[in-house]
Amino acid sequence: VEAVTTIVQMLEVNTTLLNLDLSDNNLDLDGLVAVARILITNTTLLKLDLNCNNICEKVVGEIAESLTFNKTLLKLDLSNNKICVKGARKIANMLR
Repeated sequence: VEAVTTIVQMLEVNTTLLNLDLSDNNLDLDGLVAVARILITNTTLLKLDLNCNNICEKVVGEIAESLTFNKTLLKLDLSNNKICVKGARKIANMLR
């Protein structure tokens, strides 16, 4: 949790980091929600890899909501997570 907190704090002031790979980190729910919420204000990150993090329905909702505000992220990897049809629809609706 401490490492994710540090990463989120860094992303709040980030002006140079373009790609962030957090795959296979077993991030907990609070950490994943914090990462999702920082997408609202971060304007430099282009690629975020959250592959294999046991992402659940709640986190998918947070990510979808955050992405409605984020205009810079070009690639988001959510593969190998626990995203069901409802979660996939949330992301798909956000992309319309």
